[in-house]
Amino acid sequence: DYVLPVYKENILPLYNEKVAPAAKPIQKKVKAVLVESEKQLKLARSQAATMVEQFARRLEQHKVDQLLPGWLFKHISNLDGTKTITNLFAFCVFVLCITCRRLILRIAFLPFRVVWFFCPLRLLFRTRSKPDSTVAKLKVNGSSGHQKKKSYKAKIE
Repeated sequence: DYVLPVYKENILPLYNEKVAPAAKPIQKKVKAVLVESEKQLKLARSQAATMVEQFARRLEQHKVDQLLPGWLFKHISNLDGTKTITNLFAFCVFVLCITCRRLILRIAFLPFRVVWFFCPLRLLFRTRSKPDSTVAKLKVNGSSGHQKKKSYKAKIE
C-alpha cells in the first residue's frame, strides 16, 4: 500500500523517460537474434534426428544388436530420431546437473547468504569455535607441536 504510490510517482516516470528509450533498440536486436537462434536450433535438431535415423537403419542392416548394450541399442534402434535426440539431451542435462550440483546450489542460495551476511541477527547466532583438544594439550605442555622424529633404532630400544 505504501510502496505503490511512490513507485508510480517517482520510479515509473523516470523509467519511461530514461530506460525505456535506451532499451528499445536492444530489444529489437535481441528479438531478431532469438528468432534466428530458434530457427538454427530447429534446423540442427532435425539434422541430428535425420543422422540418428540413418544410423538406426544401418544398425538394422548389419545386425549389430549383440555388440551394443541392450539399453543403448534400444534407444538407437528407435526409428524416430527426434525422440532419441530429446532423450539424449535430457540425459546430458541430467548428468550436467548431477556434476554441477554444488555450484547450482551455491548459486541458488547466494541471495540468502548475502542477506544473512548483512543481517544483524547473525551476530546473535554466532558460534564460538572451541580450541582443538590437541592444540590445547600442546599449549599446556609448552611444546610447539614440531617434534623431532625418533629413528627406527631408538624405537626398538
